[in-house]
Amino acid sequence: MYTFVSALAKTSAAGSRWQTVDLSTMVMSDIFRLYESAYAVLTNPLYTGQQSLDMNLIRAQAESSSLTFADYLAGLGNEALPTTTTSYSVTTKYAHYRNARRANYTIEPISPLGSMSSSILVQDRDWLSVTRENTDIDLLFKSCLFSVNGFIHRSDSDGHRVYVEDGMKSARHSGHTQLGITSFRELGELQFVSITPEMIHRRYADTPLASRMYIDVGQHYEGTPMLVLGGYLHVMDPSTFSRVSDTIFVINFQNYPLRDRYFESVKRIDLSSLGLDHQPADSSRIADDELHSDDVLIKYATLSQSFLVFLSNEDLFLERHAMQRTRIPNLYTAYTQPKYPMLGGVGRLLEYWDQKQYNRWQVSVDDGIRDNYEFDTTLQQNIVCIDDGRTPGDPVEWSRTQWLVMGADFLNAST
Repeated sequence: MYTFVSALAKTSAAGSRWQTVDLSTMVMSDIFRLYESAYAVLTNPLYTGQQSLDMNLIRAQAESSSLTFADYLAGLGNEALPTTTTSYSVTTKYAHYRNARRANYTIEPISPLGSMSSSILVQDRDWLSVTRENTDIDLLFKSCLFSVNGFIHRSDSDGHRVYVEDGMKSARHSGHTQLGITSFRELGELQFVSITPEMIHRRYADTPLASRMYIDVGQHYEGTPMLVLGGYLHVMDPSTFSRVSDTIFVINFQNYPLRDRYFESVKRIDLSSLGLDHQPADSSRIADDELHSDDVLIKYATLSQSFLVFLSNEDLFLERHAMQRTRIPNLYTAYTQPKYPMLGGVGRLLEYWDQKQYNRWQVSVDDGIRDNYEFDTTLQQNIVCIDDGRTPGDPVEWSRTQWLVMGADFLNAST
C-alpha cells in the first residue's frame, strides 16, 4: 500500500510558485481543481526507497473522486501507480540589477547615422553605445533592459555593441548620465516589440484612448508580456496592462498616473515630441484634456521609452519589498547585498550604488524625492489645467522605495 510523504504543487494562477503542500487530507477533486501540476512523494513496501508520482498521470481517472488522497491510496491495495524514482526540487532564480559604470561597461555617445569614429559632433549623437571586454554582446542585448536615469529606453544591437536609443539625448536633457542594467539572463530571453501608431486601436469608435488603448501586435508572442510605457516598467500589473487575446493587449489609462508621471519624467526625458501647448505665463502649465487626448497618448505610447517586452518564461513571479530608510537623504540600508531593481517616485527605477559597511549594506540613490503636486489634491472633475506646482507646506517626500523582485521557480528532476 502507498503512503503519502510530501508533495510539491503549483496552481495555474499567474505568478504562482511551487510550494510544499500536504495533499493527504485533500479531496482528490479539489487537488486537480486547485493545482495545475503536483508531484507526490510516496513509499510502498514493495519498492526500495521513495517513489514520485506526477499527479497529472492519474488526473483522468481520479479528478472526480470524492476521496481524500490518503483514502485513495489506501483503496488501491496492491494496484500499481505510474511512479518513478525521480526526485524533484526547486531552484529559484531572479532578475538582477547592476549600475553599468560600476560593472565596468564602457558607455559612449553615438549616432545611429554613423560609427564611433565618424565626424558627427557629440551634441548630435543621441544614442548611447554600451560595450565591455569579454562580454557576449548578443546575450547582453537579448537578456537586459537598459535604464537612463531611471527610465527604460529601447535598445538594439549589431553584435558588437548595444545601442540605447535616445540615451544620450536623455542624458543631455536631464544633465545626468546614470545607466542601469536589469538582467533577466537567469530567467529567459527577451524579445522587444516597438509600438507603432498603426497598432493602436480603441474598443468603440467613440471611446477615447484615455479610457482604454488596445495594441494589436499582429502575431502571437510566447512568454510573459511586459510593458514599458514612458520609461516605466509594468510587469504582472493587470489593472493597467493585460493581454486580451493572442495578439491584442490593452492599456487602462484610468489606472495609469499620467499626470504625476508626466511631471516626473519631463525633467529627465525629452517629451517635446508630445507637442503639448504650454501657457506663456507658466512654461510648465498644460491643459489636462490635451495631455489625455488621443493624439498625445498615441505619441506617448510610441516614444523610444515605450515598447512591449516578452520574456521567454511563463512562470515569472513578482514581489515588492519595502526598503529601510536612514536619517540621511537618498540613503537606504539593507542586510543582504542589493541585487534587485529599485522602485521610487511614481514607479521609476532608481539607479543606485551600494557599499558594505560593517554587517549591512548602504544603498545610495541620486534622487529619492517624490513631488507632491497640487493637482493631486483637486477633484479630478474640477481639473482643467495642471502644472508642476507643489502642495504648500508639504511639497516633497522621500520616495516609498521598494525592491522589485522578479523571479521564477525552476523544477529540477534527478534520479
